[in-house]
Amino acid sequence: AFSVDYANSSILGSVDYTRFTTDAFINYSIGGSVFYGRIKTITMGGNPPIQNILALTEDIPIYFPTNNLLEENEVLNPRGWQGSRWGDRLVFSTLEYRMGSQKVSAALITDIANVWYTGNNLDAWIITGGYEIRAAILGTVIACGQAQPIDDWQDGSEPETYVRLTLINPF
Repeated sequence: AFSVDYANSSILGSVDYTRFTTDAFINYSIGGSVFYGRIKTITMGGNPPIQNILALTEDIPIYFPTNNLLEENEVLNPRGWQGSRWGDRLVFSTLEYRMGSQKVSAALITDIANVWYTGNNLDAWIITGGYEIRAAILGTVIACGQAQPIDDWQDGSEPETYVRLTLINPF
């Protein structure tokens, strides 16, 4: 998917900015399991309102049943990562190997992400890994898992345990 958002203060507004978004995914069946991959990129120029600034955060996503599954206000939160970053360029991707059913699944997961301001030095990419269980309950999807940056797995650190709502169906 590709979208463009444009706001111009001369047309009933108070902000001027342009946002370009791409979002692509793959859901490939392998026997009784699925390989899922997604990449989302966002580029923004101008002066957006604070709620539209690009960020990777520790915010807990709260999603309720809706007809528009991948809304532009999606919380981009690498699982198992602690911190916040802001910018005008963003890349967020995930790879998952899932086993289960339409209602409940288990998955090995990895998230790869970064956000930066044009012209600034690029911080190291955030690469996390872990595992989770997802369940579809009353129109919402709940994920429970453990994840952390790949370097922390190599150092033998204890992973973060999380429970959160997600936009992606279990299988």
